Amino acid sequence: MQSDQTNSDESQTLLKNCKVIKQISGGSSANTVVSLAELGNHVQFIGRVKNDQFGNFFSDDIKKSKTIFNTPPTIEGAPTAHSIILVTPDAQRTMCTYLGASVEFEPKDIDFTVIKESKYLYLEGYLWDSELAKKAFIKAAQIAKQSNTKIILSLSDSFCVDRHRESFLELIYEYVDIVFCNESEVLSLFKNDKLASCQEDLSSLCELISNSLVSSIASSHL
Repeated sequence: MQSDQTNSDESQTLLKNCKVIKQISGGSSANTVVSLAELGNHVQFIGRVKNDQFGNFFSDDIKKSKTIFNTPPTIEGAPTAHSIILVTPDAQRTMCTYLGASVEFEPKDIDFTVIKESKYLYLEGYLWDSELAKKAFIKAAQIAKQSNTKIILSLSDSFCVDRHRESFLELIYEYVDIVFCNESEVLSLFKNDKLASCQEDLSSLCELISNSLVSSIASSHL
């Protein structure tokens, strides 16, 4: 599978020249929240969409899973983020992703009352590329910590970790209780090729690490 980021014009050109077979709301953190909702959990998604075709579709579609999504759509700024996935007859995929409004996510998009009343706050590492989103994350983490809300961070991918290693480590040390990561992400985080050592280092910074890392360590010793 290949993955490329596109701008708004490129995305519109692709949409005009391809047949859309299926449309579904998604995104890394949105998929996580929907899965939790479908398992019967009471969850709310906080994200930024515009009042446009994709934004309205996303809002309606994600709510079908019983996920709460109350963030008002914006009327200004970039269009709603979307990913066009091209599939060949032999099932090869190319993802053409336009990040759009998602990278303009900012503190005013967050209902901090919801965080105070929640058991967990889940943060998606991909948004750390945006300075506005970073400010929103830190503010949300501060509110969560004051409210004894457990903070979960997904490291997203190893390239994301490469870009933000020091600030991720600082965030984990200051606020995070649970880290979701895989083998390549944690190796990148500590710039270490010894998985067991990375597990010890991460365990010293937070309360819990994800099963994907524990499973990776276990399987490497079978």
